[in-house]
Amino acid sequence: MIGIFTIVITLQQYSLNKENRQKDLEIADQLRQQQRHLDEQRRIQEFKLNEARRHQDLSIADNKQRDTILTNYIRDLTKLLIQKNYVFNRALLYSILRPMTLTVLRQLDPSRKVLLIKFLYESKMLRTDYENQRLDLTDGDLIGIHLSYISMRNLSLSGALMINASFVSIDLTMADFQGADLTDSSFRNVDLSEANFYRTRLIRTQFPNSYLSLIDLSLADLTESMITNEQIQDSISFNMAKMPDGSEGKNTSFIYHQDQCQLFKWNINPEDSIQLNDKCHFIVLKNNSTMKYRIPLFLYQSLILKQEALFQLYFQGKIQNCQIYFEYFDQNGKQMIHRESGKIVRRTRGTIESFLQYEITADYPRHAYYLYLNMYLTSADIYTEWKFYIQHFDYKQYRGWMNE
Repeated sequence: MIGIFTIVITLQQYSLNKENRQKDLEIADQLRQQQRHLDEQRRIQEFKLNEARRHQDLSIADNKQRDTILTNYIRDLTKLLIQKNYVFNRALLYSILRPMTLTVLRQLDPSRKVLLIKFLYESKMLRTDYENQRLDLTDGDLIGIHLSYISMRNLSLSGALMINASFVSIDLTMADFQGADLTDSSFRNVDLSEANFYRTRLIRTQFPNSYLSLIDLSLADLTESMITNEQIQDSISFNMAKMPDGSEGKNTSFIYHQDQCQLFKWNINPEDSIQLNDKCHFIVLKNNSTMKYRIPLFLYQSLILKQEALFQLYFQGKIQNCQIYFEYFDQNGKQMIHRESGKIVRRTRGTIESFLQYEITADYPRHAYYLYLNMYLTSADIYTEWKFYIQHFDYKQYRGWMNE
C-alpha cells in the first residue's frame, strides 16, 4: 500500500511540475512579446523623433536658403536701381529683370513672395502709374499669397498665377490684374475701384464686402464666383464675360430703349423735323435736319487713355445718305476738342423688314470727357433701334468684326 501511495504522489507531483513549467514558459513568452512590442514602439518613436528633427533641420535649411535668395535678389536689384538712377529701359526689364524675378519667385514660399511684391511695388516697378518702369510678371508664381491691411493703389500683377490668393482690407484702387489667374481666390473688404480684370480667370473667386465700382470685367471668367449682380452692374464693362451662371455677359447700351423712343432725350434741329411713330421709328421730315445724343465718357478714361476703347454705334434704317460725326468735348462739356466722321464698318440686313442694320465706329482723342453723336439727316429717311457701346479694342477679334 505504501508503494502504491508513493507512486500516485510521484505522478501527481510530476503533473503539477509540468503544468508549472508550461505556465512559466507562457509567462516568459508573454514577457518576451511585451518586450518586443516595447522595443518596437521605442524604435517607432525614435524614428518619428528623428524624422521630425530631420524635417525641422530641412525646414531651417530651406528657410535660410529662401532668406538668402530673397536677400540676394533685393541686394542685387537695389544696386542696379542705384546704378541706373531708378530708371530701367525696356530691354533690361524684359531680358534680365523679368527672368531673374520669375526664377526667384519659384523658389520662395508665399510669405516671402509678398515681401518681394512689396519691395517691387515700393520701387515703382509694379505700378500702373509708372508704365515705363513696370515689370511684367506674366506667369509669375504668386500662388497662395496673402496681402492684408495695406494700401497698394495702382498695383500691377497682370498675367500672374495667383490661385488661392487672398486679399483682406486692402486698397487696390486702379490695380491691374489683366490676364491673371485668380481661381479660388478671395477679396474681402477690398477697394477695387477702377481695377482691371480684363480676361482674368476668376473661377470660384469671392468678393465679400468689396467695392467694385468701375472695374473692367470684359472677357473675364466668373464661373461659380461669389459676386453679386450689384457688383457686376457697378463695373464699366462685363461684355463677353463668362458669368457665374455660365451665361455670357453683355454691356448695356448707352442709348437706352426708353431714351430712343422719346424725342426730348435727343437734341433735334429744327425741332419739328423729326416725327416719331408708334413703332419707335424716327421719320425725317426735312432735309439738313440734325439729331444729337450726349454720352459721358469720364467713366471710361482708363480705357480711353490707354487707347483700348472701341466705340460702336448701331441702328437700323431705310436711308439714302448717312453722315454721322463723333464730336468730342472737354471736361466741362463746352469746348469741342476733336471731330471725327463716323465710319460704316458693317451693313447687314436688319431684324425689321426692308431695314438695314448699320455698325459705325470712329477714332477718338485721349482726353475726351463727353461725346456727342451728331447725325445729319435727309428727308424721308427712317431710323430706329439706336444702340451705342464702348467695348475693348480687341472685341472685334471675338466677334469677327472687320472693316468693309
